[in-house]
Formats: sequence, structure tokens, C-alpha cells
Amino acid sequence: MRRYSREAEVPFAKSVLFLCVAMLVVRQSGLSFHNKTTGCLLDYCYDRDDMVVGLRRMKFDHKPCRNRIKDNHLLRAVDTLLTLQV
Repeated sequence: MRRYSREAEVPFAKSVLFLCVAMLVVRQSGLSFHNKTTGCLLDYCYDRDDMVVGLRRMKFDHKPCRNRIKDNHLLRAVDTLLTLQV
């Protein structure tokens, strides 16, 4: 994680937060991680080097995933957490 954080130029703590938020979204929404790396919060990243793609984006704006979540409180919480400066 530290190497990916450096490559993405994101603080390590924020990278860990990104992963934790992803797990919470999966747990709370019933969505699952997807196999294709698109820079989405829910990328599984079989090739671990692809984690840099999502870390550089640090957003949850992947419409196919985001549109499936009907809980607006969850979406606002995710957006807020991902904008924290850590």
C-alpha cells in the first residue's frame, strides 16, 4: 500500500481510508467489487499495480456502481470521507 500511495501521490492514511470506505460501501449497499479496473472505488484490482488508478482518482463517480446505491446518506458519507485531508 505504501508503494501504491507513493506512486499515486496520495498520503498513505488516505489510501487506507479509500480501501476501508470501499469495504463499507460493499457491506452496506449489497454491491460487490468488480473485476475491471476503471478507477472506481469498487475495483478489485487483480493486478495490484492497478490500485494506483483508483487512488489517483480518489472519487466514487463510477455511474454504473453509484447509480445502484439508493441510500443518499451513504453516498454523501462516502463523498465526504473521500474529500478528507489526512
